[in-house]
Amino acid sequence: MYKYFLGFRYLFSRPINILGVGGVAVGVWFLITVVAIFTGFITEIRSHIRGTSSDLILHGVTPDIPFPKVEKVIEENPHVVGCAPRIVLPSLLLGDIQADVLGGATSRNIFSTSKYASQAFVVLLGVDPKREEEVTDFRKYLLAKEVSPADRVDDPDHPFRVKPADDGGFGKPQPGIILSTLNAGAFRKGERIGVATVNLFPDTKNPLEPRDRPLDAMVVKRNLDISGFYHSKFFEHNKTTVYVHIDTARSMIGFDPLEEGFRPVFTEVAIKLDDYKNAPAVQADLKRRLRSVLASTPWALQTWEQRKSTYLKAVDHERALMKLLLMISLVVAGFLIFATLSMMVTEKTRDIGILSALGATRTGILYIFLFCGFVISFLGSMLGALAGWISCIYLNDFNEFLGRTFHVQLFPPQIYNLSRIPTELDPGWVIQVVVGAVILSLLFSLIPALRASRFEPVKALRYE
Repeated sequence: MYKYFLGFRYLFSRPINILGVGGVAVGVWFLITVVAIFTGFITEIRSHIRGTSSDLILHGVTPDIPFPKVEKVIEENPHVVGCAPRIVLPSLLLGDIQADVLGGATSRNIFSTSKYASQAFVVLLGVDPKREEEVTDFRKYLLAKEVSPADRVDDPDHPFRVKPADDGGFGKPQPGIILSTLNAGAFRKGERIGVATVNLFPDTKNPLEPRDRPLDAMVVKRNLDISGFYHSKFFEHNKTTVYVHIDTARSMIGFDPLEEGFRPVFTEVAIKLDDYKNAPAVQADLKRRLRSVLASTPWALQTWEQRKSTYLKAVDHERALMKLLLMISLVVAGFLIFATLSMMVTEKTRDIGILSALGATRTGILYIFLFCGFVISFLGSMLGALAGWISCIYLNDFNEFLGRTFHVQLFPPQIYNLSRIPTELDPGWVIQVVVGAVILSLLFSLIPALRASRFEPVKALRYE
C-alpha cells in the first residue's frame, strides 16, 4: 500500500503536475471535438450527395438502345423500386438567342452585354419529373425553403411548364428550364435564356459519326424559358446542374418526340432500391441481366458511392490526416508528463534511497512513479473527454455567440452550405482516445520510473 500512498503524496505536493493533467486534457479534447466535427461533416456531405444521386447509376449507353428495353430488365429485380431515364449534356448558359423572322440565324452577339459576359458552364440534366421523384429528392429541391416563393415553379407536378408569354405573335413559348438558386441573381423566373450544347450522338437525319461532322452541325443552340429555381443541400450539385424535361433534351440532340421514328434515347438510368444494403447483390444481378441487352455498348453500372468515390475518399483522407496531426498534441502532453516526473525523481532521490534502505524493492519504487503517471493521464483523459462532450453539445451556441459578439463564425454557412456545425460523437472513438492517451502517457512515465528504480541506495542517500 505504501506505493499508492507515496504516489498520491508526491502528486499533490507538487502543483506542477497540473501541467501534465492539462496537457493530456487538451490533447484528448482536441481529438474528440475535431474528429466529431469532421465525422458529422462527412455524414452531412454523404447525405447531401446521396440526396442528389440514386442508389445505382447505369451510364455509357449508346442511343441505339431504347429505354423501355432496358427498363424491363431492370425492373425484373425485386429490390428495384424505381428507375428514371436521363439525358446528360455538357452545356453553356447564354443570353437570349435572338433569331430573325426566317428562323435559325442569330441576329445579335449574345456575349455583348455585361450581364452575360461571364458564361456559366453547367450540366444540362434532362429528366422525367415523375420518374425522377421516385429515385432522388427532385421534388424537395423545387419546394426547398431556400427558394423564394416568387422563384418557385408554378406547378410542382409539371415543373417545366411555362405560362405563355406575350411575344407579339412572332414566336411561341419555349420549353422550360430550372436553374439553381445560385443563378437567381443573374437570371429571373420567366426570362428567356439561350443554352448551347454539343450533339455527340448520331441521329436519323445525320447518320455520320460525330467525328465526321463539321463543328457547326454538332453545336446546338436553343432558347428556353426559366420556369423556376431549385435548391439542393449539395453545393456542387447546385453549382453545376440545371434541369430540363427529358423530351426537351432529346430534341436538342436530334430525337424530337413529335417526329416520325422517334426513339426514347437516354444517356443514363437512375435506379432506386428498397434498401441500399442490397446494392452489391442487385448490382451483380443487373450486370448479368444487362450483359446481353447492352452487349454492343461500353456501359457501366455503379453505386452512388463508386460514382463519387474520388470525392468521398478525399474527405475520408482529410479526416485520417487530421487524426494523425492531432495525435501530436498527445505526444506533447506525454513529454510534459516525462518532464514533470523526471523533475520529481530528481527531487525525491534521497527519499528513494531511504525507501531502498528500509526494504522497498526496485519494482515497488517503479510502481510509485508509474502510478503518478497513470493518475495524471487518467485525470487528464477524463477531463478532456468531458470537455469534448460538452463542446459537441454547445458548439453551435458558442458559434452563434461568436457571430453576435465578434462577427466571427467557425463554419460560415455561405461556404459550407450548412445552417449548423454538424457534430457526431462516436463512443468507440472516445474510448480509443482515452485508452490511447493513458497508454501513451504510461510509456512516457516509464523512462523516469525506471531511472528511479535503478538508483543505488548508498548513492541515493548521499544525494543532496
